[in-house]
Amino acid sequence: MEAFIALSLYRGKLVRLAPFRPDTDCEALSRWSHDVAFGAVWFGQRFEPKSTQQVQTWHAERSKGPMAPLFSIRALEDDRIIGIGEFYWWSQVHGTARLRIAIASNERGHGYGTDCMGLLLRLADEEYNLVTVVAASCSADDRINKWLQVHEFELHESRREAIWRDGTRHDFQLWSRMKVPTTALSPNPSVAPVARLRPDRPLLRGELTHLCAINADTDSSYFARWNEDSEFYRLFDDEPAQLFTHAYFKEWIANQTANEISFLIRAIDHDKPIGMAGLHLIAGPHRDAFISIGIGEREYWSRGYGSDALGELLRYSFCQLDLHRVSLGVFEYNTRAQHVYKKFGFVVEGRRPNISRRGGKRWGSITMGLLQSEWRALNGY
Repeated sequence: MEAFIALSLYRGKLVRLAPFRPDTDCEALSRWSHDVAFGAVWFGQRFEPKSTQQVQTWHAERSKGPMAPLFSIRALEDDRIIGIGEFYWWSQVHGTARLRIAIASNERGHGYGTDCMGLLLRLADEEYNLVTVVAASCSADDRINKWLQVHEFELHESRREAIWRDGTRHDFQLWSRMKVPTTALSPNPSVAPVARLRPDRPLLRGELTHLCAINADTDSSYFARWNEDSEFYRLFDDEPAQLFTHAYFKEWIANQTANEISFLIRAIDHDKPIGMAGLHLIAGPHRDAFISIGIGEREYWSRGYGSDALGELLRYSFCQLDLHRVSLGVFEYNTRAQHVYKKFGFVVEGRRPNISRRGGKRWGSITMGLLQSEWRALNGY
């Protein structure tokens, strides 16, 4: 028998990984959430204590999603729970997942986190066959950042000033650990000046396009038709190409969350729906959001409609929502979009090589960001 078969996947030298038990472990997670350092790692960069009931609700919602292993971390000496570990944002097609470990403050400094990291990375490599494991951190967390480097994580993305903590802005960082060699992405086009946007023009209305609300009953048919264009889908979404019905998009539109704002893009000349745009993962305390935009009608490609809509989306983001910054992701192979984003002043803040697989080849993704101060300087506000 091969030696690796007898090697325990869940038992290290100091800790063991156990199934997360909602009946007992939610209370511990609630208690730890009242600690600023733990809460920031586990529930996001915003400190928000959770009750046991809120944690139970979080766990119930999480359990409805796709495969995303969740573990309680227990000390071998007395089997007490000392932390939580998980894989999430899992993509089996691309072989990627995010990894998160949080150890209770009173249990730190004894090597438990390092032992747990070794177990989770062994699972990622030998059992889950993940190509890329991603971890997030704040630039101010020197201990965590050094710890990730020790475990062979490389910094691939740093979203400038995306975190507001204790009266100071810090960078949001994404680290990647890959089983395949990394390759450099092709250089981006140079920044070109953008024509000044008139501050007196009505919000959401440009020279060519108008951003308007989406009607689930009438507009879902457009989304379903654009979804059938595989080229559009591969430029717009990183999930495997799938065909969704009118009913699916109707439900998707109706179930937009509070931290999302979505628009239908209409061409002014014919008042015709031509695409979609939106703000996602809006983080109120940090005044940060991701943006997305896509022109679904092919006859409007490369004619300035996408750029016009992007300009209005940025004006709305900075002048109406007063966001401090916006971010976006773009595939390495989408050079046309990269050129447009650079023209609007977006800066490359991260590169994640080999993050997806399409056409029999692995491709990287690029994260770009734009600060409100940069946008105002470029547009003369």
